[in-house]
Amino acid sequence: MSPDHPSHPAASSVPGRERFGLEWHGKRAAIHAARQPSTATLVPHPKASVGFEDTDHVFIEGDNLEVLRVLQKAYTASAKLIFIDPPYNTGHEFIYPDNYRDGLRDYLRYTGQLDDSGERTTTSTERGGRIHSRWLSMMYPRLFLARNLLQEDGAIFITIDDHEVHTLRLLLDEVFGPENFVTSLAWRRKVSPANDAAWFSNDHDHILVYARSKAVWRPNRLPRTAAQRALYRNPDADPRGPWSSATLTCNKSRAQRPNLYYAIQNPHTGESVWPETTAVWRYSPDRMQRLAKEDRIYWGADGTARPRVKKFLAEARGVVPRSVWDHSEVGSTQEATTELQALVPDSGFDTAKPVRLVQRVLQLATDPDADHLVLDFFAGSGTTGHAVMKQNAEDGGNRRFLTVQLPEPCATGRFDTIADVTRARLRAAAEQLSAGTNTGSIGFKAFRLAASHFAAWPAPAHPPLAPPLEQHAAHLAQDAIPDAILAEILLREGLPLHTPVRTCLLGGHPVHAVQEGRLLVCLASPITTAVLRAMMEASPQRVICLDQGFADNDQLLTNTVLEMHAHGVKDFRTV
Repeated sequence: MSPDHPSHPAASSVPGRERFGLEWHGKRAAIHAARQPSTATLVPHPKASVGFEDTDHVFIEGDNLEVLRVLQKAYTASAKLIFIDPPYNTGHEFIYPDNYRDGLRDYLRYTGQLDDSGERTTTSTERGGRIHSRWLSMMYPRLFLARNLLQEDGAIFITIDDHEVHTLRLLLDEVFGPENFVTSLAWRRKVSPANDAAWFSNDHDHILVYARSKAVWRPNRLPRTAAQRALYRNPDADPRGPWSSATLTCNKSRAQRPNLYYAIQNPHTGESVWPETTAVWRYSPDRMQRLAKEDRIYWGADGTARPRVKKFLAEARGVVPRSVWDHSEVGSTQEATTELQALVPDSGFDTAKPVRLVQRVLQLATDPDADHLVLDFFAGSGTTGHAVMKQNAEDGGNRRFLTVQLPEPCATGRFDTIADVTRARLRAAAEQLSAGTNTGSIGFKAFRLAASHFAAWPAPAHPPLAPPLEQHAAHLAQDAIPDAILAEILLREGLPLHTPVRTCLLGGHPVHAVQEGRLLVCLASPITTAVLRAMMEASPQRVICLDQGFADNDQLLTNTVLEMHAHGVKDFRTV
């Protein structure tokens, strides 16, 4: 066993080595993976989209770890809500396509079950930890990168079952900080019990909630249901409308709150009414007098009951969310299966979440009129995107979704990959919702993860003292298409994927105007003086052109730099 392992005897003798935390074989590699830069990009696919030019929603096909790396600059602190439904790691051999997976022998040696020569040190071999280790190594870098994308007043909701809820909680403590743990919700997902269960019918899943900053984040209150509103009545025809009554006493005793132990007079009988010595009045004498003056104290239909305070529906705040969610309120797994089958028959996907469940999360963690971004990098069948569009249609919101799904092969059904299922569901949901009167933003821009279009020159084995200038430049891949190049440039500039782009002709060549013309991007190769001067006359703040547009014309590049500066262009660059 390595001395670095927390269970090694030497670990306790090293000053500063002991600390509370989560350790697993492969953690160091997972941390390294989280900090690796990306050499990839995202390629737009309008034909696979729905309303590419008109929607702000985004769906990306690709490995979510690499996609999260690509999104770091453009989406830092942009997401109000992250909702993910990761693989539950139900005890089978866990495999995810990352390149830092550990082997069984490495794990057994790390945990002291094999010695350095490969011989067993115990009579029984524990392999469960290896399965946890793989799962944790998959989750850590993704959560690490996702935290960067969350707003200061944002939160992450993660569904999970009993197999990994304990390790996920510790992992989230490490990434987000234990001080930012909000709650563990229990979602009762089954309508009927499993009567063939050997021990207990497993009827619920967990939803762990962490805030980016718990001191800042607060969940919204929920609107009252029809049943809750029905509790408000108006038996005395109060002009302020329906009301319900609440107790006027609190849970403090006379000894604890002597100032709240006093008599009030019943206006109907003239009797002095005292609270119980074990439950004094809730309000001070002055506050009680104001309530009486405003006719907010109710003495019962005949005026002789114990007093209660009126709570008017018109003044009522929303309902505080509770930590147990029943399938009757937010849907069940059976409901989720039915929803998916109705939209995408024979999908082969069997772990979808109900739309109502995600809608509840949206109601708590986003505002309809705030243009909030919702991120889901385990998109699965596309429930999150569907829920965002549906919630927008119901409350007139303008939330945006950005979802990511690996093109993982489907074991059954009529689709080749799960990403195909996601697109099919989002397309069907958009079509279904477009028939409504208040559709909000529907559809999605489709992108795929791909290698960067800019390939740097390889460094020579024996570089000259003064290498040619072009060896410092990036060069375009031969198969690069203009739309894909433009998308990569905008991502590099830190602009999100839904950024509006207007293409116009300047100097006889297409030029892309971004940020209302403050940024101009020209992909002309070779580029002409007429195009350059036309862009200067448009008075942008920034201009980006291709390196190869100035190939073999260093003089033109030098002159352009000077002229751009003279025309007030603050930033002129080539890529």
